[in-house]
Amino acid sequence: MKLLAITLFALVTSVAVAQDFPTLPEQVQNRIEDNKILGRDYYDGVYAILNVELDKLTPQDVVALRQKLQANVRIKHFTLDQEGRQLYIKAEGRFTIKDVKAMTVETSGSIENFTINYTTEL
Repeated sequence: MKLLAITLFALVTSVAVAQDFPTLPEQVQNRIEDNKILGRDYYDGVYAILNVELDKLTPQDVVALRQKLQANVRIKHFTLDQEGRQLYIKAEGRFTIKDVKAMTVETSGSIENFTINYTTEL
């Protein structure tokens, strides 16, 4: 049973990476390939860069969101402007917009737009 669970996880992870692979920068593709060969997590040494446009955050929401961002160990660096409209995050490679949505769900704000890119440089 445990072997089946591990096999399914590996298959799902491979499919998820394969879907995005052609759009990734070459150095990220090379890192993922090296990680696969070495048996590491595919996103080891890969970082996600998110630029997020937010709307309708109250000053209290901005403070709460900033605290959540600071507490998240997967985030290496972030910048949130004082009005809470622009958010820049550099995080571990598996960090996605879903993680940002989870942090904003308890606020009055919303995500208006975002971009996500990947790099191997911290």
